[in-house]
Amino acid sequence: MPLLVEENTPLPSFRMDLKEYPGPDEKDGSPTFTLFDPFKGQYYKISWEQALILHNYRNGMTANELIQAIESKAPIKVQMDDIKNFFEDAYRFNFLNIPKPSEHLKNEAVATELSWLQWFLYSYLYFRVPVLKPDAFLTRTLPYVKPLASSLALMIYGLISLVGLIMLFTRIEEFLHTYTYFFSIQGAFWYLIGISCVKFVHEFAHAYTANYYKLHIANMGVAFIVMWPVLYTDATDAWRLSNRLHRLYISLAGVSAELVLGGICLFIWGISSPGILQSMCFVISSITLISSLIINLNPALRYDGYFLLCDIWGIDNLQARAFNMTRWWLRKKLWGLDLPIPEEGFSQKTINWLIIYTFYTWAYRLTLYLSIALFVYFLFTKTLGIALLIAEIAVFIVWPIASEIKELMRLQSHFHKNPNLFISLTVLSVLFLWLIIPLPHSERFIAITAPTEEQIVYIPQESQIQQIFVKRGSQVKKGDVLLQLASEKLNNDLAVLKIQRSILERQIYQIGLDKKYDTYLETKKQELNSVVSQLETIEEQQKRLTVLAQIDGELYAWNERLRKNLYVKREEFVGKIAPQSVKIVAFVAEDMLYSLQAGQAAKFIAKNTYNTYLARILQVSHVSANILRYPSLASVNGGPLPVVELAQKKEHESLELVESYFIVEAEITTENKEATPLSYGQQGWLEVKGPWQSYLSRFVNYVIRVVWRESGF
Repeated sequence: MPLLVEENTPLPSFRMDLKEYPGPDEKDGSPTFTLFDPFKGQYYKISWEQALILHNYRNGMTANELIQAIESKAPIKVQMDDIKNFFEDAYRFNFLNIPKPSEHLKNEAVATELSWLQWFLYSYLYFRVPVLKPDAFLTRTLPYVKPLASSLALMIYGLISLVGLIMLFTRIEEFLHTYTYFFSIQGAFWYLIGISCVKFVHEFAHAYTANYYKLHIANMGVAFIVMWPVLYTDATDAWRLSNRLHRLYISLAGVSAELVLGGICLFIWGISSPGILQSMCFVISSITLISSLIINLNPALRYDGYFLLCDIWGIDNLQARAFNMTRWWLRKKLWGLDLPIPEEGFSQKTINWLIIYTFYTWAYRLTLYLSIALFVYFLFTKTLGIALLIAEIAVFIVWPIASEIKELMRLQSHFHKNPNLFISLTVLSVLFLWLIIPLPHSERFIAITAPTEEQIVYIPQESQIQQIFVKRGSQVKKGDVLLQLASEKLNNDLAVLKIQRSILERQIYQIGLDKKYDTYLETKKQELNSVVSQLETIEEQQKRLTVLAQIDGELYAWNERLRKNLYVKREEFVGKIAPQSVKIVAFVAEDMLYSLQAGQAAKFIAKNTYNTYLARILQVSHVSANILRYPSLASVNGGPLPVVELAQKKEHESLELVESYFIVEAEITTENKEATPLSYGQQGWLEVKGPWQSYLSRFVNYVIRVVWRESGF
């Protein structure tokens, strides 16, 4: 129910507990004031005209009487609309001594009430836990702290920090190299201790500076940003200060204290010898450099940099006002809405900066929170990471768009035909159709050429090379000898077993001459059979010392360290034999397998030349590959597939794929006559035509598959 203000009707009175403080002057020199509501604990900025209404009001005055009182004492003319707007705002913010009907209070409560989903999303992104009410402690200890911020102390800090910086520049490589030492669990622990110390100093610097200006610090505690704890100081009372320079001092106090602490630690790091002291000084100095310059001074988040920018620009409540201005600008540019500007008095240059600041803040926040979700996804739990990702897309993309659509529906009476509206609707329509209309599309997968048939040759037994009959590039046929090996151990074992066989045969013959020893005959025969079996095994092993080609083809890979008389280990790599014909081996993610089947037409596009070759899919594996057998594709060798190297594995089994890929094999059906014939190991892409599908349905299906796969169901 809105408040009705009439010209000759007595105006309602204001609450007696409201407090007013002088505020900083506007850029045009006009004064401002700050109104404090002790019931809510909130501050409200009011202009000079609004303050004149408040100062000249007397109980029982009508609107006309108030206008006359103002004009008799001030050089400005107040309109009836100004009076009405001010009292309507005061009624909305509950500044007036007017009891509101219960139905109206209920509607206000419902309007401000958050749903459980809204509450969760806002709380998970940011919430505070007060810990201390430090006013008494700050007042009691301020005399002991003030000398630390004296002119002499600041000069000493500057000199020490300058010396520390000089030592840093002279030993910069040593300083940077120290970072790698702390990339460990122990290093993370020391960084956690260091961050706690630095932030403790940072927040108390804010608190002491505010206390110096006689401000009340409501509380200090821990704030959680996406569940990450950071210390905070509630210095809301800084709104009482009329001097923006004093506000700047409070905002700068934390960063200044960090930089002083970092400069001192940098100096100690430079003069100390390796040990715990030097390590702690390195940690603290590096933290202050990173957190102060990259985090605290970043105006996109409501940290020190944001409040500094507010005071430098002279714009209080900067984010809300910048966001409102940008929404107004977007509605004007996109839809041609001729709405009144949210705030008068801003120059075009200031408006441009507010718009730039808004887009920077929106982009930074979206990037930051999505990065945190991805960090949780890859390093902690995938289920929670996906949940955070969905929540942040809802908060930063879906929710703002839905809110803007709702607001545009409310403003539909302001729409009229104009070029901006036509262009925007046309672009949105084309985009919408592009998203929902099924279209043909092609998919490309990382691929490499490989032999259609291949023999990987290994050393069969620990032995010595007697003769090498081939070299890299040799053409061989099935049964050709590649290497002749010799094993002294096998020769000795063979000689011993032959002697044992001869002895056992003689013993069996002698036992057979005298029947009273028949009971031993069966035992000796079993011993003989065991020796014969061992002999056959060793003879088979000796045969394998003659390493043969098992297929026709070219020896296209060869271990160059092999030479005559070299002792080699079992399963040491020798080389690879393959015929001239090649096949295509592609690596396909699980969510794309649905679009592939045997017999499907495809294309192979060579990476270096971009020559195209027609192909046909031979088979689609439905078992994911764990090992990458093509080293040139590995990330450790500059390839596109992420892998980790496994120790103590064969050469072709040492690269483990990080992500899940499935092998798809294809054969070349028609070669490009103008293109160079394909050889082994050529990288490229296997391209196939997928089913007609809209981009929106593809995206939805992809999200569903990822969520289903990673949720663990």
